[in-house]
Amino acid sequence: MKNVHIVFSYDGSSFLGYQIQNEARTVQYELIKAIEKINGEKTKVDASGRTDRGVHAIEQHAVFKSNRNMLEEDFKKALNGLLPEDIYVKDVIFEDDDFHPRFSVKDKTYLYKIN
Repeated sequence: MKNVHIVFSYDGSSFLGYQIQNEARTVQYELIKAIEKINGEKTKVDASGRTDRGVHAIEQHAVFKSNRNMLEEDFKKALNGLLPEDIYVKDVIFEDDDFHPRFSVKDKTYLYKIN
């Protein structure tokens, strides 16, 4: 089983945040829906953090497990083909089993722009 690390960005304008919520459009819901189409089974997705309603991400990280025999570039193409236009996978990296996007992080940067 592969530990698939994705680096992605999103325009949070039409999302009610990152984390899944009942009957709400969220980034995590859209990711899981696309990943489960590729994996063909229920899949858990762990992210480096969460964002609130309307918040954008330039470089968010998440990881999931997959048995699919695909190259990193093929995962990226498949995900971008299934995800809505307001989420874009920038990179896919196969990681060791002990990698976790929240606990393996060395630093985080937050940029606040308020009009």
